[in-house]
Amino acid sequence: MIFKCKNCGGVIEYSVEKDRMVCGYCRSEFRVDELTQSSYSGETELEESIEEEEIQQPVETDFIKMQIVRCTACGAELAVNGVETSTFCAYCGQATVIKDRIDNVLKPNYIIPFKVTKNEAERIIRDELNKGYYIPEAIKNFEVEKIRGIYVPFWMFDIRYKDFQYWSYENKYKKERVEYVEAEAFFEKITLDASSQLDDDTSVRLEPYDMRELRGFDMAYLSGYYSDRFDVKVNDVHDKAISRVKEYFNKLAEKRLKHEGGWLAKSSPIHKVTKTEYALLPVWFLTFNFDNKPYTILVNGQTGKMVGAVPAVRSKVYLTILLAFLVLFGFGMISFSLLYKVINAFPFAINAIIILIMILIGRQKYDEFKKSISLTTEVKTNRYMKERQDR
Repeated sequence: MIFKCKNCGGVIEYSVEKDRMVCGYCRSEFRVDELTQSSYSGETELEESIEEEEIQQPVETDFIKMQIVRCTACGAELAVNGVETSTFCAYCGQATVIKDRIDNVLKPNYIIPFKVTKNEAERIIRDELNKGYYIPEAIKNFEVEKIRGIYVPFWMFDIRYKDFQYWSYENKYKKERVEYVEAEAFFEKITLDASSQLDDDTSVRLEPYDMRELRGFDMAYLSGYYSDRFDVKVNDVHDKAISRVKEYFNKLAEKRLKHEGGWLAKSSPIHKVTKTEYALLPVWFLTFNFDNKPYTILVNGQTGKMVGAVPAVRSKVYLTILLAFLVLFGFGMISFSLLYKVINAFPFAINAIIILIMILIGRQKYDEFKKSISLTTEVKTNRYMKERQDR
């Protein structure tokens, strides 16, 4: 479906800068709520020409459902995957909403329109990468392969959570004591991505979204962007939503403790999902190649938060580690050598403990970095954004 200007008949698309629908020909502007049925009459809808069929990917062993639809703006046939609800015609470039998929499946309750433009998303990524001392120059000057704005489907949960907890702690006499906590909390709009093609760890890192800017769903917002419908059922992420709320609740409960250093010894939670809703949230996906490997960086299309990591220059990393080791070792030798005369301590042993602690911290940071790199280079994420019609 193509949205047409009522003044000149040209195609109109949603503009992030103006928060309006804008005609690409006469530059007329319309509020989304001003659009009438005549703005997207059936004459401009995409018409299905064949039934769904499975097409095997050349490298991966799984399958993806594709569907051939016809663009009635120019008559070209387009292949779209089984979850796309808006795309672009690869021939005439028109932004197109696949209306049948909106009508025949669960309609989203809400949408957060894009606030970050395509150029702003690229600038955010370049600015962040240019700040990195350890990032290779080739990456700082990357050439964009693809950049796409996609509305990603999310389930939203409202959950009431109550718990009776016993927290153990040690008093000043090193004796174990118990502190009792009883509390209740209500969590609104807990988001879980509803796409099997997007890694859960990746979607979590995009958060938070400002849910105060949720708007009632309107297909007009999809014009000019890609979008997907959900392919993960709400029951499949129900337990994940409860687990996330439990984690939030425990952190809040720990802050209420009168004694520091406590640990949760016993818990009897009661929870109830009071509402489940469906929303589309904006994400920019940018890919580039480095050392013949694709990297996909994500940007929250509302807040501008960047998600992704890139390789570091090893020589700079090794030099930093060596300098840090020499500084710590030298400082330790000087300071503890002075203490040795007073408390008869052995400076080498204390230095070894400090170095061991630094190694453990470094190891944890390295594991986090490796995880981020693995998400950035994940084939599934790269395929999620690339296998779509180009404008």
